[in-house]
Amino acid sequence: VAILNSDDVYEPGRLARCLGELAARPDLGVVCSELTVVDEDGRPLAPDAPRRRWFDVAWSLGAAGDLSLVEWLGMVNFPATTSNVVARSRDLLARPFRPYRYCHDYAFLLESALRDRLGVVPAPLLRYRTHGANPMVMDPAPLVREPLRLQLALYRGLGPELPGDARLRER
Repeated sequence: VAILNSDDVYEPGRLARCLGELAARPDLGVVCSELTVVDEDGRPLAPDAPRRRWFDVAWSLGAAGDLSLVEWLGMVNFPATTSNVVARSRDLLARPFRPYRYCHDYAFLLESALRDRLGVVPAPLLRYRTHGANPMVMDPAPLVREPLRLQLALYRGLGPELPGDARLRER
């Protein structure tokens, strides 16, 4: 299952690359890719644009290679959007998007990473459009509250599994 929001664009070959990664790695249930941040007209943002700088820093954390995927995703939602989700249907059915306004995709990706089911295709295969109506440029209060709710929900949901799964506890 591939998700594409109405304001984003897949690069040619995105689905083939993501499906190829899933085929080569049966242990994965979901993949995302690097992305190019573009403006309302589809042009890449300038390197000094604040949104572009944020994404450059977010992706550089993982590129440094000293963080696990879970640590990297725990620090920053580098996939950024539901458009960056390509998943096996069984993974989406096992961990459906939660009813959050802002971080429904992040919750799914974080739990996938904790379960060692997330992979990253190291190529910019998605054009993520930024504009004034993006949900992430709205009032910051919900952007703080939702991740806190997400953390509590993850603790409650994973809690029963933690005593018997050392790898899950480590991640």
